[in-house]
Amino acid sequence: LLPPRVGGCVRTFINDRFGGLDRGGVHGAYDVEGHPVRALVRRAASPAAAVAIVAGAPGGAGHAAWSEGRLWFNVSGGTVEGDEDPTFSPGDVEATELFVAAFRAQRKGVT
Repeated sequence: LLPPRVGGCVRTFINDRFGGLDRGGVHGAYDVEGHPVRALVRRAASPAAAVAIVAGAPGGAGHAAWSEGRLWFNVSGGTVEGDEDPTFSPGDVEATELFVAAFRAQRKGVT
């Protein structure tokens, strides 16, 4: 669900040791033209639960969240130190938007 390549973006890290899709999700990091972007995918109990989780996700520039049936995705850019909110350098928000557009286009038609 988090492929090794998304368009020209290369996955640099993957971690599914938090219980997989049904528990902690699958976490990945991508290099998007030199900018870090993180992605999480997880499976909710129902499509309605996935929509509710997405509604509570952080929003704004450099963040994106959406659901596809029971799956929900959360993507963020910028630099993260520990559990702090990301800080954004020039180009980070644009890189995140580029990644999200490529990721969603690549998933189109995938269930």
